[in-house]
Amino acid sequence: MKIDQNLRTRSLLAVLVCGPLAIWIGAYHPYTRARDLASQYELDVAHSNFNNATAVADFNGDGKKETIRKWPEHSIVVEDGAHEMLRLPYHHTDGSFKTHIALIAKDGAAPRLLHYDDMEGDGVRQVYAWNGTALSTAAANRLDKKVLYGMGTSEDRYMVHDLMMFLYAVGLFPYYIVLAIWVWRRNRKSKIPTSTQ
Repeated sequence: MKIDQNLRTRSLLAVLVCGPLAIWIGAYHPYTRARDLASQYELDVAHSNFNNATAVADFNGDGKKETIRKWPEHSIVVEDGAHEMLRLPYHHTDGSFKTHIALIAKDGAAPRLLHYDDMEGDGVRQVYAWNGTALSTAAANRLDKKVLYGMGTSEDRYMVHDLMMFLYAVGLFPYYIVLAIWVWRRNRKSKIPTSTQ
């Protein structure tokens, strides 16, 4: 009977210790993984280097890399020499760049340009690829979707998620302190011999 009681107590303690951590890891780990993945492909278009033409990838398969640059009239332009292949709007508000551009150019696969922007209409999550004649919209594959989501995690609407996860993590400290006190008092009480008549 005592063994069963000890087993139940240990099982309860395991749930109380591991449960909150499992919730935090389950909610935050996929989020941070998506952000890290996006950082591998995202182009730093906010950097001053992009005021000039910067070679990025060979979209049309002619053996020459096309260039991308940021224009003063709030446009990001992909060019093949003097020929404009694609023009995208960009937004810069509240001291931060709101338009995100990523390039996925893996060996043996056609390059894909990803465009994320929450400031444009209802929100833009678009993929562009060469269709044989032009750089046009394409269906997002699994990797595209992950990168687009990851780029969005740096925007304001995801900051609430960061704040909630931070507050949850901070709240774990007093929780575990109270739990440790409860375990200590329980163990101390179990060691006190009971008086017999």
